[in-house]
Amino acid sequence: MSDLPVLQNPYIVIQTTQAPYSTSDATDSLEAALAATNIGMQVVYIFVGDGVYQLLKAQQSTLISHKSIYKKLSALPMFDVELIFAQTSALTTYHISLNDISFAVSPISDAQLVQICAKATQVLVF
Repeated sequence: MSDLPVLQNPYIVIQTTQAPYSTSDATDSLEAALAATNIGMQVVYIFVGDGVYQLLKAQQSTLISHKSIYKKLSALPMFDVELIFAQTSALTTYHISLNDISFAVSPISDAQLVQICAKATQVLVF
């Protein structure tokens, strides 16, 4: 694992932990990130546990009458959310490779996840 990025204070961590369409949590976490950047906060967005399923491009959300969360997530850098991570242990558990994801996501170990959260002003878990 590489070193952690230098983070400005204050920053918030948003952990998204749910599969994309099981609840509204995936959309809620995205909206929280956008709201935080609108007031000038630095956001660290982390896909944890089942949340890594949101990273898969091959989502057939129209079959359940939903818009694709993947397309919305891939736009995060346009809204100044540039520190986007995926929990390495979850990627391994669910057999997801960074090659399966077509936007910039960095792997993060469980130890790094703890470090980033410990220094954050707020940690929001969805």
